[in-house]
Amino acid sequence: MTEREGMATEGSLTMNIIPWRQKETRPEAQSYPMEKFRREASRLFDRFFEEDWISSPLALRERWFPVVDMSETDDEVLVRAEIPGAKPEEINVSITKNMLTISGQKEEAHETKRRGFYQTERRSGSFRRAVPLPGWVNAENASAEYNNGVLTVRLPKDESAKPKRVPIQVGHEQEQGQQGGI
Repeated sequence: MTEREGMATEGSLTMNIIPWRQKETRPEAQSYPMEKFRREASRLFDRFFEEDWISSPLALRERWFPVVDMSETDDEVLVRAEIPGAKPEEINVSITKNMLTISGQKEEAHETKRRGFYQTERRSGSFRRAVPLPGWVNAENASAEYNNGVLTVRLPKDESAKPKRVPIQVGHEQEQGQQGGI
C-alpha cells in the first residue's frame, strides 16, 4: 500500500484494490443471521448466472436422457419413453436379466430463415437409459412400438405373477352355528 489508502502501485501502473465481496455496512443487517444467509445465496445465484455456459466445456459434454414412465396392469408392465425426433431404426431396445435398456442416436436440426437473417442449429448424440424390471415379467414375449415420439414397451407378466382370485370356503362349524339358533 502506498501513502494513499486503497491504492496499490505496481511499477508505474496505479490500480484500485476492490474487495471481491461487498460488506454490509448497516450494523442491524450484520446482526441478523438470515440476512447474511440471504446475501450469500444471492451472491451464489449471481455467480451462477454470470457463467458463460455456452462456451463451457460442461456444455459440450451435456447428455440427454429420455423421460421414462412405468406402469403396471393385471396382465403387463408398460414402459413409455419420450424420444422425440429419433427415427425408429436408430432406437435399440434390449432386455438382459431384469434390466430394460433403451439406447440409440438422436439428431436434431433447427433452421430459421427471416429477411436478412439465417440460423441453423444441429445437435446430435447418443442416449442410453436403463430401467430395472420386476423379476416376474416375460421378456420373451415383449413388444415395442414407436409412435409420435413415444416408445411404448409392453412386457407381459408371467402367469405366476398375475393376480388370482382365491375362493373362500365356509367352515363346517360356522354353518352349524348359523343354523342352530341365532
